[in-house]
Amino acid sequence: MIGSCNRNVASFGDLPSMAPAHKMVETDGKARYPRSSQRLYFRLRRSLQYLSLAFPGSFCLAHHFLIKMHESEGASHACNFICRLRRWTGPKDERTGANDTYQGMISVWRWFRSSLREPCAEFLGTLVMVLFLEGVVAQITISDRKNGSYLSISIVTGIAVMLGMLIAGPVSGAHLNPAITLAFVAFGRFPLRKAPGFIISQLLGGFTGAALVYANYRSGIDFIERHNIRTHTTAIIFSTYPQPYLTKLGQLFSEFLATALLSMGIFSISNTGHAQVIRDLAPLWVFLLILCIGGALGLETGYAMNMARDFAPRCFAYFAGYGPEVWTYGDYYWWVPVVAPFLGALFGGLVYKAFVYDDDLSVK
Repeated sequence: MIGSCNRNVASFGDLPSMAPAHKMVETDGKARYPRSSQRLYFRLRRSLQYLSLAFPGSFCLAHHFLIKMHESEGASHACNFICRLRRWTGPKDERTGANDTYQGMISVWRWFRSSLREPCAEFLGTLVMVLFLEGVVAQITISDRKNGSYLSISIVTGIAVMLGMLIAGPVSGAHLNPAITLAFVAFGRFPLRKAPGFIISQLLGGFTGAALVYANYRSGIDFIERHNIRTHTTAIIFSTYPQPYLTKLGQLFSEFLATALLSMGIFSISNTGHAQVIRDLAPLWVFLLILCIGGALGLETGYAMNMARDFAPRCFAYFAGYGPEVWTYGDYYWWVPVVAPFLGALFGGLVYKAFVYDDDLSVK
């Protein structure tokens, strides 16, 4: 029975001859089924043959039902819908024939991604940098310096910047600092039209990084501060504060000098006159540079050197309940880590461009 039935059934290369007119299409002068209908028919028919191995005699009855379903107009619409859904959700090679709506969605996503790829890289790089940098300060503060020291802060700060550069470097160049972005714009290394997006992304990354640190260490902060009280003891986790003996001019000069050295070092590291291997190791050189700055110049103001590392987390601390003291402490010190890094970065870039950089003004 099964053998005679299989001999009378159309082979895999053919379809039943009793095809209704609404399901036929002209291809090379011959009437054929639509490709989507053929594909669905063959898949169902193959499944029925496997089923017949377990239930003898079931293939003929099921195949007769399949032919009738294949001839109906409703089944034609159903299989077309299934095949269209397959093109939308299936593997890449089966989505090449997707309709205009799908292609339009892909085009919009590609445009959106290409437009925001660099700012997103700056956001993620700055987030990681601030997360590790302020995380180590939180750990040392909450443990009362039992789980770290000032050397730990200097080392982790350098590593945090290095990791941020590794994340954002291949995409955006890893500025991670509004002052460095402004210095690059001032000396023709970066287009002005991109600067606002970069600076906003850096500030948002710093704010988000501070929020993650607070979420991770909130229980420890509550334990130190006695629940909902917030004081300067833990405010130093999120932003820098000067030593009480410093004058306003001393505060400005400390941040100015540290950022000028940072800017000069970055301009030197990114100089195209260096061998490619030197520029490829830029994150390592920046790590060593920040380690030196922290070890030599970090005591008096905490070497913020970065508005995204100080101002953005300070804003978060204000919203987290630390109150207006984050702005008024140290005779309104908050604006010093905002203004001094910009001035220092411009000065450091100017010194390097004027006295070191080899350009068309050099005498041969």
